[in-house]
Amino acid sequence: MRFTDNELNSLRLAVKDKLSPRRYNHTLGVERAAAMIAEKCAKEPISEIRAAALLHDITKEFSHEEQLVLIEKYQIKVTESDLMSPETLHALTASPYIIENYPHFADELVLSAISCHTVGRPDMDVAEAIIFVADFIEEGRTYDVSVRLREKLYSELDKSGSILNMVLALCCAVIESITCTVSHLEEQSMFVHPVTLLTRDAFIKRRDEILRLVDSGKRT
Repeated sequence: MRFTDNELNSLRLAVKDKLSPRRYNHTLGVERAAAMIAEKCAKEPISEIRAAALLHDITKEFSHEEQLVLIEKYQIKVTESDLMSPETLHALTASPYIIENYPHFADELVLSAISCHTVGRPDMDVAEAIIFVADFIEEGRTYDVSVRLREKLYSELDKSGSILNMVLALCCAVIESITCTVSHLEEQSMFVHPVTLLTRDAFIKRRDEILRLVDSGKRT
């Protein structure tokens, strides 16, 4: 489903009423980053990606108790690893919450991108990877690792080249963002969700496959 500019403007206003100023500014930053990446990578459906960015943290500021209430209310299947990563539960509660409260935007692409924007998923498609990376690199993220990755990715996307090269840059950004996140969690002796590690392994394989295709194209 494609969303009009008026629909997206209405969604921005609705989301603004639900989030703190800090979280809302982050949300707008993710929207801008995601749209920019989407314009470069395979001409993804940008209006849906914008909607996903605007709604990705819609339940982020709910308390842990409120997250558990939503999990029970919506009968969400959670794993022990999910419960050991409470800061990621909003990715699971967001989708059914959106279906109930923002049904017009409950598009399959929107919901799938939001559901894996925290711990990832090994088979993430381009749109899902865009939201995953945009959440890490939006301009409000002033951490050194975020700044470096943002500059690196934008530089790669600005270079003239094939769509394959641009998807390769996005794939590498997924790997690097996960590596940075895992390093931070391990330094803090915090739990690392196993799906995150599986996602990194899968994207390393995907990166290597793309590199082989790019190298093969250079030889022909």
